[in-house]
Amino acid sequence: MSLVLTGTVVTYDDTQPVVTGGAVYIGDDGLIDTVQSSRRRPPAGFSASPRVRVDGVITPGLVDLHNHLAYNFLPLWSAPRDTPYTSRHQWPSAATYGRDISNPAQAMGIAAAAAALRYAEVKAAAGGATAIQGSPPLTRAFPGWMVRNIEKEVIAAFGDEQRIFQAVIKADVTKLKTIAPRLAEGRSFIYHLAEGIAPTLLGEYADLRAAGCVHPNLIGIHSTALGATEFADWAASGPGAIVWSPFSNIWLYGDTTDVLEARRHGHLVCLGSDWSPSGTKNLLGELKVAALWNDEALGGALDDRELGQLVTANAGDALSRCWG
Repeated sequence: MSLVLTGTVVTYDDTQPVVTGGAVYIGDDGLIDTVQSSRRRPPAGFSASPRVRVDGVITPGLVDLHNHLAYNFLPLWSAPRDTPYTSRHQWPSAATYGRDISNPAQAMGIAAAAAALRYAEVKAAAGGATAIQGSPPLTRAFPGWMVRNIEKEVIAAFGDEQRIFQAVIKADVTKLKTIAPRLAEGRSFIYHLAEGIAPTLLGEYADLRAAGCVHPNLIGIHSTALGATEFADWAASGPGAIVWSPFSNIWLYGDTTDVLEARRHGHLVCLGSDWSPSGTKNLLGELKVAALWNDEALGGALDDRELGQLVTANAGDALSRCWG
């Protein structure tokens, strides 16, 4: 059924960034047909469509570009130490990690995987997300999923071809060399990169460079240890994208990604809520943390529109490089 939403439309399109008194025309196929002033003549086929007045702002669905859905029924985890970690390779060895995180997640995956993932989707949707990255690699999408899963999304133009690859665990150069040809073919690689503040983590970036994976279609999750040198080197091969999870970074490491340096070199900065053991409940919560960090630590360098782009246009532009 076609539908028309009317209200203030925020498009993140430079040609008409905000349409006051706007209308969004959604076709029978669920795709947006037109965005324009509600005072203009409706497009063909929409004259009898139901109209819903929205008492607020109409915005694109939010894109959570990094998460771990299988863990999102768990509470926030307090690490058994008083000082921040320096690397993601440390905290999985904490004395309470198995009891509080990995064991419950494995048990839930055996006993009620579908229910746990649907619960995680409801949390995501409550925060405005309509697409999310990070479903468990050993599961398939369940019928009727509420939120699109980015890795498993099927794009008609490519048939069943997998367009996005991901790796959570650090990959060596040999493994990364198998990914490089896929990047060259126009596919994308979402990779946990240099998560933490230890200088030794820069070796992960060096491995990507050695394997030929420093590419515009590389999406670096966290990238917390990267600095001006790495961002400049990456940009020389074509700017890519990073996924910023400020709450999780600060909770575990006491610091977060230098997003202004990444932006200065042309990289897209996107947002992800990571997972509930060290992140926010959903992407809207993560956006609030990003706004607070922007005000307190970045001197308000990002305006409201740029903050909104972290969860909409930037993620869309990053994904369009392989879906386009």
